[in-house]
Amino acid sequence: MISEKDPDGNLELSFSVKEGHSGEALKERFFQELKDEKIREKSSSENIHATEYILSKALKCSEDVNDEEDENTEEDSSALTPEQEQELDALIAEVERELSAEMGSLKKEEDPQNITKTWEEMNKDGK
Repeated sequence: MISEKDPDGNLELSFSVKEGHSGEALKERFFQELKDEKIREKSSSENIHATEYILSKALKCSEDVNDEEDENTEEDSSALTPEQEQELDALIAEVERELSAEMGSLKKEEDPQNITKTWEEMNKDGK
C-alpha cells in the first residue's frame, strides 16, 4: 500500500492485488472496513461515559480493601450521573429479562442436538 496526501489534504491510497485475487473484492472489503470503523468510532464515542464508569469500578475492585483512607479522599471524575446509572441499570434489567424469556421459551423439541444440556446431563451413565 502506498499513501500520499494531495494539496487539499485528501489521502490517496494505492493497493496492489495479489495474484489470483480480485481488485474489486479488495475495494469492496476496504470500503466495508471503513464503514465498520465509523460504526465502532461512533459507538465508542457515544458510550465513553459508561466505559469509563465500568473501568473505574473494575479498577477500584482490584484495589486493596484495607486502603479505605485513599478511597474516601479520591473523587471519581469519570462516574456516571444518577440519571446515567439509572439508565444503565434499566438497560441491564431489560437485557436480563429478554435473555430469561428466550431461555425460558426453549423447549426440549426445539433442541434436537441437546445444546442446552450440560455435560453431566449428557453423560449420566458415566461415559
